[in-house]
Amino acid sequence: MVLLGLLWYNSLQLNRQLEQIEQVESFSRASTRLNIVTEQYLAYGEQRYLDAWELLFDELEETQANIGDFPSRQVDARALPSIHSAFELIRRIRSNPETWPDETDRERLLDRAQSRIRSDIQQLLTVSHRLAETRRASVREIQSTQRRQFFFILFTSFALIGYLHLKMRKRIIHSLQVLLEGTKHITKGDLNRHIHLEGKDEHRQLAEEFNTMTKNLRGLIQQEQQLRKKAEDNEKRWEKLVEQAPNPIMISIDGQIKFVNPAGVALIGAESSDQILGASVYDFLNKADMDKVLQRIHEVQAKARAVPPTIYRIKTLDGQERYLQVESRPITYAKKQALQTVGLDITEHVKYERELQASLEEKTILLKEIHHRVKNNLAVISGLIQLQAMESDNELVRTQLNDSQMRIYSMALIHELLYESGSFSKLSIKTHINKLVDTILEASSHKTEIRVEYRLEDIVLNINQAIPCALILNELVTNSIKHGLKDRDHGAITVELHEEDGHVYLAVRDDGSGLPDDFNEIKTHSLGIRIMETLARQLKTSMEYHPETAGTRISIRFRKESELSGAGSHYLH
Repeated sequence: MVLLGLLWYNSLQLNRQLEQIEQVESFSRASTRLNIVTEQYLAYGEQRYLDAWELLFDELEETQANIGDFPSRQVDARALPSIHSAFELIRRIRSNPETWPDETDRERLLDRAQSRIRSDIQQLLTVSHRLAETRRASVREIQSTQRRQFFFILFTSFALIGYLHLKMRKRIIHSLQVLLEGTKHITKGDLNRHIHLEGKDEHRQLAEEFNTMTKNLRGLIQQEQQLRKKAEDNEKRWEKLVEQAPNPIMISIDGQIKFVNPAGVALIGAESSDQILGASVYDFLNKADMDKVLQRIHEVQAKARAVPPTIYRIKTLDGQERYLQVESRPITYAKKQALQTVGLDITEHVKYERELQASLEEKTILLKEIHHRVKNNLAVISGLIQLQAMESDNELVRTQLNDSQMRIYSMALIHELLYESGSFSKLSIKTHINKLVDTILEASSHKTEIRVEYRLEDIVLNINQAIPCALILNELVTNSIKHGLKDRDHGAITVELHEEDGHVYLAVRDDGSGLPDDFNEIKTHSLGIRIMETLARQLKTSMEYHPETAGTRISIRFRKESELSGAGSHYLH
């Protein structure tokens, strides 16, 4: 440690001497540049050389102050002030030559001042050179001392390392022999062997860790034995439960059957499991389901968990086809990755479902036929009423018959839409409105050019609400044409339908003459209004009449019912 301290101290001294050498060299460079600038100023007399001289002189003074052990003899101490005073004389002569009118005397003073500056600078350069050489000699002496100290430390270190190496090697060999002896006993199964080493170093810690390892190993072996015994007990209980399970259970490895319970044996039609074990799973599957089976096995193995149940067709040994709903999951069987499949025979259920589907299709066809026949019958009735209207000479009778015809057409249109949509209890009322309004406009004998604007949402209603709603729409549009837009060249009808908060809103607006003053009296005797009021009550609501500045708006708002409230559709009560 003492040698290292000396080495460190010498390093500090060396750095200090090198820094001083740098300072001396900086001083020499500044002195030389100062001499050059003096010559340039004498030659050209420009202000820039004067400024440069001032800066260099300040640098020279600062550098000298930073140099330690600079000679303090009188001649050396007065060199810088002498240089400064001589240059100051040169500057005054150059700046004010009239002060020295005699040119010869002026030139003589300039030469003496310049010579004095050169002499002083040369003296400073000589002093700095001797000082730099002295410092370099000190550096060489310090470096020589450091080399001797370094080699001595290196030799001492190698000797110490060699001694420690021999001692450590002996210690390590002894420790390894003890550990090797203990390892031999452990490999022979003696886990109670305890390794003991003296000391408190890493070898003792290694021995303790080794003892801890053997202790933990004994515990793990005991735990493994307990788990193995528990697994064997669980496997026996599992096999007993599986054998008593009513559903077929099978275990396969790479498609080869390794286990099947009695229920699976009975399903296949075998006398014992020996007829099935070792066979391929694919031998009992329907060829049409083969791609589905392979894809499902890949999915189970990829996800490493059970997937939703699916249905396969299997062939029994006697050639029968059975439907089996199976669920598979990956397991470990006989220390290998296997697939456990649990099945449920649903053959009778599939047969019943097919019979039920066939019956449902038959009833669907019959119900479609009923709607078709009802629509045709209503069309026949509508045609008969139209013929009756054509034969009547009474204008009022013809009008009433035509109104009844449109009401019947509206109901027939409902049955036609039900027949076309395939749904026998619900339909899109939007489609019905478009067809019905177009038909009313075509069937009416008005001369008014009517523009219809539709603001309809696609709302699905059940038949019990769709028919009253259609009949009300028929009355509203008919009244707008017959009364609101009567005797006009052109007009507009707006039909609005939307749903909000579970309620359906239907409104018809025209820009015609509006409601008459005696509307309440007409309302009492009008068949069309009484029909609308009756239909509105069937929808559990009431009609709302809104007189407007130009025309009339009549609307209803009723709660939408998703399910039918009765077995049939009751049109009027």
